Amino acid sequence: MWHCLLEVCYVFRENSERKRPRRDLQPSRRPVKVGDILEVKIVGTGREGDGFARVSGFVVFVPNSREGETHKVKITKVFSKYAFAEIIE
Repeated sequence: MWHCLLEVCYVFRENSERKRPRRDLQPSRRPVKVGDILEVKIVGTGREGDGFARVSGFVVFVPNSREGETHKVKITKVFSKYAFAEIIE
């Protein structure tokens, strides 16, 4: 189907197979949830200088930590690809 507006024509395909934003069919399976208490080893430093650990491949940022340290942490915020935790011990 053609549509022209001010000498500019656009083609619209009916029932087109346009790319849609990618969405998982199942809700994301995050290995942590708010309130979880874990013992983690800091494996690196993020852009903001926070240390981070990995829990089943999931990144957990731990402010005021350094690479190589081990901490007992409590998860405070969880997002789709990462989480934040605070040191409790």
